[in-house]
Amino acid sequence: MEWSGSSPELLLVVDRTSGRPLRAQLEHGVRDGIRMGRLQVGERLPSSRELARTLGLSRGLVQECYAQLQAEGYLVTHPGSATRVAAGSAIPPASARPSGAAPRLVADFRWGVPDLGAFLLQDWLWATREAARARAVVATPAHQWPTGVALALQPRLALLDWVRDRDAIVIEDDYDAEFRYDREPVGALQGLAPDRVIFLGTISKSLAPALRIGWMLCPPDLAEPLTEQKHLSDRRTPTLDQLALARLIESGRFDRHLRRMRAGYAARHATLLAAHRGSTCSQRASASGTARRTGGGGALGSC
Repeated sequence: MEWSGSSPELLLVVDRTSGRPLRAQLEHGVRDGIRMGRLQVGERLPSSRELARTLGLSRGLVQECYAQLQAEGYLVTHPGSATRVAAGSAIPPASARPSGAAPRLVADFRWGVPDLGAFLLQDWLWATREAARARAVVATPAHQWPTGVALALQPRLALLDWVRDRDAIVIEDDYDAEFRYDREPVGALQGLAPDRVIFLGTISKSLAPALRIGWMLCPPDLAEPLTEQKHLSDRRTPTLDQLALARLIESGRFDRHLRRMRAGYAARHATLLAAHRGSTCSQRASASGTARRTGGGGALGSC
């Protein structure tokens, strides 16, 4: 069974009588096509469904082949996009060698390169499936972006029922809770179910994004593992900046700053809305005048 791809130089052959595993044959064919330059960087490969149907293989086998070659750096894929040949995967053209037999490579002593042929593919696929089953949902109930809508009580309760039924967690991103111009502050979802909600806050809107400081209020049983993960994965939050923010809060200066910024931002908000209303009224008046000059009907309502 053979398949000829979009590149006329690529030919994949699967020999069921050779005794060699079908997946190994498929991996070798694609890998060799990339390394020899028959498949160019960025070239699209057929979908796993299309290739499986053409070669008479299972789709799962083709997916495993693509996953292995992606782990080795030959292929790259993005959500919603086709699988393509990765940059830097082809063997660069060799310089001219003196006549004579080329030396045979006995051992590869390149440092820092693991044995990619021993990649734990099956375990990796299992871990990927497990990660996809993570029981968590991200929500912005106080101020949904970009509409600005606040989640009403009944949808909040329905969301909490959903996570309880599935033993799940809500990640509540309260990214700009300090500033409201059209209503009173909305209570946090975390207050309704502190055992099921991880509450996230930040000073990126109230002070400056460059400070890179946020906070997390989580169920007690998650505090220790989350703290450990933060310690292992990201130690870049400067201690001095954290202590300075704590002093601002304790001294009341941070609260005074928020009150001052609320007033200033509210004034800007009102000015912007007034300018928008004025522009809208002008457009309506112009349209009404044009209608009168041409004999059309209609009246200008209040703005």
